[in-house]
Amino acid sequence: LRVTMLYNNTRVRNGRDCSYGNETAETGCVGASGSSFKIEDSNTFQKAPPGEWKVNTTDPHDPAETILDGYDTAKFNGIPEIVDFPIEVWSNLKTNNKSALALGPESSFIQKLVDMGRVPSKVFSIFFGSRSQTRARDGLLTIGGYPKAYVADKPWTNFSINAGYSASFCQLQVLLRDVRITFSNGTSHSLFTDPSARIPACIDPLKNPFIFSKAMSDRFLSLTEHAFNVTDEPAFDVRTYPASKEHLMENLTVVLSNGYTTVIPHYELISQWRGTDKEGKYGVLNESRIMVAVEPDERDTGDGDFLAILGGVYLSQNMLLVNYMRNTFSMAP
Repeated sequence: LRVTMLYNNTRVRNGRDCSYGNETAETGCVGASGSSFKIEDSNTFQKAPPGEWKVNTTDPHDPAETILDGYDTAKFNGIPEIVDFPIEVWSNLKTNNKSALALGPESSFIQKLVDMGRVPSKVFSIFFGSRSQTRARDGLLTIGGYPKAYVADKPWTNFSINAGYSASFCQLQVLLRDVRITFSNGTSHSLFTDPSARIPACIDPLKNPFIFSKAMSDRFLSLTEHAFNVTDEPAFDVRTYPASKEHLMENLTVVLSNGYTTVIPHYELISQWRGTDKEGKYGVLNESRIMVAVEPDERDTGDGDFLAILGGVYLSQNMLLVNYMRNTFSMAP
């Protein structure tokens, strides 16, 4: 189950969305969805009557989604099971990747832990870990503080929550001052066509890759010599390349408006082409192709109110500390 600050209530996809075809198709659907929940297999799920779901706030929904609000017993490692844990069971046959443990400002998950007396405060930290193909690492979510051993004596840099750089909903907004791709020969190139521009971005790990504007993505594709015109089958999508282009993506440097700089190393930026394999599991699909953790936002219309996404790959290099009560969040490398 992924984590996100975009929602306040934990969301899990209705298992019926994935109950089609064979076992391989079902496994792939569950993986792409972030998780799924079969209500009929639970003896403890209770549907909440309309308008009587006991949470501090409800989240907005896509009009195409069908939502069942309710409660069940949740079990996590390291803490006692949570009875009457609020969850949204969502259903939408046209979308994936919306199941997540919700850590928004009115998180019903964190509120439950506070009410149970299991955590001292609503402050939380995320060490995202890594989905790197060669250096994968478990992440760590800490409610009530942060693990000092992970940060040691590294300095924290503070940011304001809900800074309002974009009208798009995101609590953890920052401004990008520059994003640079570095080649293996050491030369680097900015993805900004206007050096004076400042581009709003949202820090959230619901999605793993960076999601950039069409203009930034087009420049990235040009600099990295993307293979749109190559006639190999299957066709290359915006994230996949011939392995021969790997030297053009040594690392990615992200600079925020206050100078806070993160370098995404090669092993986080690049992997072999991975996805849902023939068994429905996440694995390598083609060893002769590489996949980059950068993609364009298909919703970018160029109207000026674009919000880039700094996803899980960005947080693989940063510890994140969130304090909604003080209206601040902090990062440490």
